[in-house]
Amino acid sequence: MIPDYIENHAKVYNRDWKRKKALLEKFTTLNDKRIDEIKRADVVKACYTIHKSVPVSANRALAHLKHLMGWCVERCMIDANPIAGMKPLSKEKPRERVLSDEELSALWAACDDEGYPFGDCMKLLILSGQRRAEVAEMCWSELDLEKRLWTLPSQRAKNGRQHTVPITDAMLDVLRRVPKFIGSDFVFTTKGTTPISGFGRLKKRLDKSLHEDAEPWTPHDLRRTMSTNMAQLGVPQPVTEALLNHKTGVVSGVAAIYNVYSYADEKRDALQQWNSHVGELVKPALLPKIPRIGLA
Repeated sequence: MIPDYIENHAKVYNRDWKRKKALLEKFTTLNDKRIDEIKRADVVKACYTIHKSVPVSANRALAHLKHLMGWCVERCMIDANPIAGMKPLSKEKPRERVLSDEELSALWAACDDEGYPFGDCMKLLILSGQRRAEVAEMCWSELDLEKRLWTLPSQRAKNGRQHTVPITDAMLDVLRRVPKFIGSDFVFTTKGTTPISGFGRLKKRLDKSLHEDAEPWTPHDLRRTMSTNMAQLGVPQPVTEALLNHKTGVVSGVAAIYNVYSYADEKRDALQQWNSHVGELVKPALLPKIPRIGLA
């Protein structure tokens, strides 16, 4: 049932279907059972097995299995979902990590050393506050450099809603330095045929730029860092929510369809304030190299 579910549902509706497939495949103790033979107790036992090694993954895997079971009920493959209402084995603590100004400056310098494609991609993550996959899979066809606008299609947005991101001077400076692969639409790529991947190895290299006692961080923490700093800069929360493309933002439902460019001016001004703040932190790194002129 897992391959059937992945092929006919996840690949159609979920951009991160590979992650969903990997988590569902963790239920190895259920592989020898028919889908209509699986009991709640079987799933509880399987979740405890997963929980011993990776607690958070157990919660995610259970959520996906619940959806798979519900999908089977809708298609009359089973009469009822045996794990409906089943609670996660452990309570997840919401992340609160915000990078300091010193850490952002060190991270930017490390991105300079990385160069294209990973270093430039990380710079846009810092400057734009968008999700990692959304930036890593950015396409030239989504960018209008004249109007200074990046239009993220609904198929690539996590919440399935088209999103527009203003392109600031700092972001444009990064994009103009990016090489273009002939015949490829991907902005960040090594082969031209696929977007970049392997951020785990990149993060290990970037971690070396931070203080050895620094609290662990993830690329997603960059969004929280931008949001926190925007609040300190006086940016209204609805504008920040709109810029981050959160479902809880100011535009939702039917209105979202007709307000694709909602808060366009406010978002541009807010992002410019954030980019100016980053520019002050990394000022030495942003200064252009002045060519040395010799006398004949």
